[in-house]
Amino acid sequence: GRLSRPIAGLEQMPGLRWGVISMNFLFINAVLTISCAVLLNRLEQSLQEQHAIATSLRTGQAELKAANAELRLTGTALTRLNDMVVITEASALDEPGPRIVFVNEAFVRHTGYAREDVLGRSPRLLQGPQTSRSELDRIRLALIQRQAVHSELVNYTRAGQPFWVELDMVPVLDEQGQVTHWVCVQRDITERKKAQDDIRQLAYFDALTGLPNRRLLLDRLAQHIVSAQQAQQSVAVLFLDL
Repeated sequence: GRLSRPIAGLEQMPGLRWGVISMNFLFINAVLTISCAVLLNRLEQSLQEQHAIATSLRTGQAELKAANAELRLTGTALTRLNDMVVITEASALDEPGPRIVFVNEAFVRHTGYAREDVLGRSPRLLQGPQTSRSELDRIRLALIQRQAVHSELVNYTRAGQPFWVELDMVPVLDEQGQVTHWVCVQRDITERKKAQDDIRQLAYFDALTGLPNRRLLLDRLAQHIVSAQQAQQSVAVLFLDL
C-alpha cells in the first residue's frame, strides 16, 4: 500500500537515501535496546523473586525439620515416662465423652488396656464403684471452665482392680486460644494411700483389738463440738463403764 511506495527522487539523492537507511537502523537498534533492557529488568526481578522463594523454602524446611525433631523428642519422652499420660480431644463432656487420641506405655502397663482398646473411647472406662462422684463433678466443672485441675481418685484396671491415682489435667490451646485437647498425667499413689491408712489405723485404733482408741474419740468429739458451735446446738457425751 501507501507505505511501500518509493519516495520520488530518492534514487537521485544517494546521501539522503543512506541517511534514511541509517535512521531506520538506529531506530530499530534503539527499539531492540529498550526491549532488551525491559526483558533483562524483568528477568532480574524474576530471579530475585525465585531467590527469595528458594530462601523461604530453605528456611521453612529448616524450621519444619527442627519442629519434627522436637516432636519426635517430645513423643519419645512421653512414651518413656513412668507416669501415665492420656490425651483426649476437647469434645463435648456429655456421653460418650471426650475421645482418647493418645496413651503412653506406662498407661498400658498400669491399666492392662492395649492402645487399640482405648483409642477413640472415653477415659470414663477407667471409672468404677469406688470412684468419687464429687471429685468427678469437680473435674467436670474445671473442664467446662477450660481450667487446669488437680485431683486424687480411684481408677480401675482392665481386670477390675482398683488403684489410686494423682492426676493433673491441662488444656492445649490453638493459635486462636481455643482448647483443642486435654493432657492428663497420672501417677499411681496406691502405696502412698495404703501407708496413710496404716498410719491412721495405728493412730486411732487399738493394735491388739482393732477397736477405736482414746485419740479417735477425742478427734471425733472435737469435730462434733465445732459443728455444734457453728449450728448453735448442744453436744452430749454418754460414758458407759463396761
